[in-house]
Amino acid sequence: MQRSPHSTHKKRTIQGLERSTRVSHSPKI
Repeated sequence: MQRSPHSTHKKRTIQGLERSTRVSHSPKI
């Protein structure tokens, strides 16, 4: 049961980091 919420938390962190990097690259271009 703890495996399901744990996987979601890890995926949420990766998506948040990727989104932050993409937003930073958009204004830089």
